[in-house]
Amino acid sequence: MLPWRPRWRWPWRTVRSTSAEDARTPAGAETEPGAGTPSGDGGDGLAAAADMLFGEWILIFVIVAVVAVFFVIPAFVLLLEVVIVALLVISAIALRVLFRQPWLVDAVADEGTRLAWKVVGYRRSRRVVEEVAAQLQRGIAEPRVPDATLVR
Repeated sequence: MLPWRPRWRWPWRTVRSTSAEDARTPAGAETEPGAGTPSGDGGDGLAAAADMLFGEWILIFVIVAVVAVFFVIPAFVLLLEVVIVALLVISAIALRVLFRQPWLVDAVADEGTRLAWKVVGYRRSRRVVEEVAAQLQRGIAEPRVPDATLVR
């Protein structure tokens, strides 16, 4: 019923058939250009273009799917995890500062002796770290810092 024979066309090469069946004009068809079909080439060019486009779309879909599965989706998940962790860290620091929870400053000796101080405020905790380090270097066994509470 069709004036051409449907066949698979690879997207990366054009297959030209020289068979007598494809070269024949169907009975009753006009041979003038533009006379039988909207494409003006007997319909075979339109079918070939449709087959080629269909094959190209399948190939493009497969490539996009593979790239998405192996690169895009894992990158998106990694980005989402990084954003979640960053938000958790920022919110934990903000809550600690807003509710004035004490920071814990630790000093651990090589032999395992441990001293700890609770300090309210981030800047104060940095200052306590510097003062404790200076007192330990001077040889003081239990450093006393005015803004910190020794916990042991």
